[in-house]
Amino acid sequence: MTFEQLTYVLAVAKYKNFTRAAEECYISQSSLSTHINNLETELGVRIFDRSTRPLSVTPSGNVILQFAQNTMEHSQMLQKELKKYSTSSSGTILLGILPGGMTMEFLASLKKYQTLHPDVHFDFHEDVCNALQGMVMNNELDFAMMTDFELPPGSKAYPYYSDQVVLVVSPAHPLAGQAFVTPEDLLQVRHITHKTSPLFAFFKNYMRQELNLKNVDDCLKTYYMHNTYYLTDLALANNGWGTMLITRRNAERYVWMGYRILELKPELIRNFYFVTSSYSDQLPIVQNFVKFICQEAKRWQEEGLEILPPEK
Repeated sequence: MTFEQLTYVLAVAKYKNFTRAAEECYISQSSLSTHINNLETELGVRIFDRSTRPLSVTPSGNVILQFAQNTMEHSQMLQKELKKYSTSSSGTILLGILPGGMTMEFLASLKKYQTLHPDVHFDFHEDVCNALQGMVMNNELDFAMMTDFELPPGSKAYPYYSDQVVLVVSPAHPLAGQAFVTPEDLLQVRHITHKTSPLFAFFKNYMRQELNLKNVDDCLKTYYMHNTYYLTDLALANNGWGTMLITRRNAERYVWMGYRILELKPELIRNFYFVTSSYSDQLPIVQNFVKFICQEAKRWQEEGLEILPPEK
């Protein structure tokens, strides 16, 4: 019995489907089935009943599943405790990043840091703020990029940069010829967004304040997307499916599509931070990395890159 096999058992039990479990584990379905079959042969019992749809866990499988869950939890706890004894120049940093939130300056600094500390490795996790927030609070991430709207309680925040929120519209959109849009204009257009989008929640608060709207959800026109990448949403906006709110830095990356970028008046500024949890902030490897990034941020500011947010 191996940790790898226990991981596969948990994945199959989670999805009740070998194909989806294999996708999550980044192996082929046939390999996953072989690992599970070998474990069942070793233990002399069936873990899963494959005759049901979806497949189900057998009574003996439930005992193994509970053991797998306990084992993996204890393994994670052990790894976290041992990190306290790691050095500042070796080990792995669990780094959370926002979709499209990485800047060339930060990427260059990451490479510079790894050149200085070749024994430090980065485990990247890309997700939206809400997901990263939970992972930081649960100590599943050491260091994460986040906005001021979703800062977890008890966390430490280090300024990264500020960016202007803009509206992307199709060249054929009625507003495309305007230099900027007002909150009144934004009530008339259909917004491409996600129900759990932190940026759209930030925008709704802006609309609530600017127009004194109590039921802002009832006033805004939306076109809800599910599990799409922001580049897909930009393409939809460019083809007239609706408009899209996005930070200027990301909007300007793909302006070659042909869409128009309109400023909001009054402007809406989004501040970004790097965040550590109270636990990860005690780890030598994280402390050293934070010190380096803060020095880099100061250098960015001195070189006139203007990516630090204003003092709050």
